[in-house]
Amino acid sequence: MFTLFLGGCRNPQSGTSATAAGLPNGSGTRVRNLEGPISGMYQDLNGEYWFFHREKGVYRYSGAHLILYTAEDGLCSTRILGIQEGAQGELYFDTPEGVCRFNGHTFSKLPLAGADHPDGGWRLQPGDLWFRMGWDHPGPFRFDGEFLHPLSLPKNAQEAHFRKAFPNASHNPYGLFSLYRDPTGPLWFGTADLGLYQYDGQTLRWIYDKPLTETPGGGAFGIRSIARDQQGRYWVNTARTAFRASQNPAKGPGLQPLGLQQQAGFNTEEDLYFLDILPTPDGELWMLTFDQGLWRSSGDRLVRFMPGKAGSALKPVFIYQDREGVLWIGTEKNGIYTYNGQALLPAVISVPG
Repeated sequence: MFTLFLGGCRNPQSGTSATAAGLPNGSGTRVRNLEGPISGMYQDLNGEYWFFHREKGVYRYSGAHLILYTAEDGLCSTRILGIQEGAQGELYFDTPEGVCRFNGHTFSKLPLAGADHPDGGWRLQPGDLWFRMGWDHPGPFRFDGEFLHPLSLPKNAQEAHFRKAFPNASHNPYGLFSLYRDPTGPLWFGTADLGLYQYDGQTLRWIYDKPLTETPGGGAFGIRSIARDQQGRYWVNTARTAFRASQNPAKGPGLQPLGLQQQAGFNTEEDLYFLDILPTPDGELWMLTFDQGLWRSSGDRLVRFMPGKAGSALKPVFIYQDREGVLWIGTEKNGIYTYNGQALLPAVISVPG
């Protein structure tokens, strides 16, 4: 297991370019230490780790080298929302400023298809990748291997209520806060203010439920998290309610109702709204909130996993499980931790000086 120092590193970063250092990929800068704040991570099929820095770019850790890629290397934006991997091992970086493809050597920005492109429109095909590209567009972007196709979610009845209540809203209420690829096939889209959409390749469905979009105090939360557990239940934002999808969903032209039957959620005294939900192969759910910390399922209860100083005070900002089953927990100001099944440990990376 490697080690990793975050923020306040004792050794200065070297300024050696990857090319000058004899590294294989011809771009980026070799550094000695991973510096925060880190907002997310990804492990690719080769086993390399990628860490998202909120201001600088993305770090790539191979075990022997740590490389920082920035806008100077062609990265679209430092605001990385996620990474996906293509069939040939290429990586796609989803950002509000566009989607960047990394071929192992260089970054390139994916081109947008025109409105009259013959392959445009809603479709779900093997090999397609889907992206959010921020919160301003009224729907997702589908990548067919050549072009990004901008798609708009069908307008729904809730929009009129939103416009009446917030006539001067500066954001797009259809903007995507979450995009979830269901293991059973459909795609789910959580919007800022106008509910939850599902697309199965043939039909677009929609549901609006106020508790999923607004907190009990009335503040807008948006649909930040969607996940399916091993029991076939769907968790959308809140701890108190789970859902089961209809076995006979409506079909037909136009926007259809999304049939979700409410199920009892977790036994918890707190009103919790989740920023992220991670189902694990062992059947547990890990759930990350804003200021209330990190939670883990224990039967029908949620248990705060990091209580007190080691919990909510750390303000976790992401949770990730790598290909070896190790859980990674990133915090707002206190670095990254790993969980080995028994203990929470500060993550430390060391690379040759």
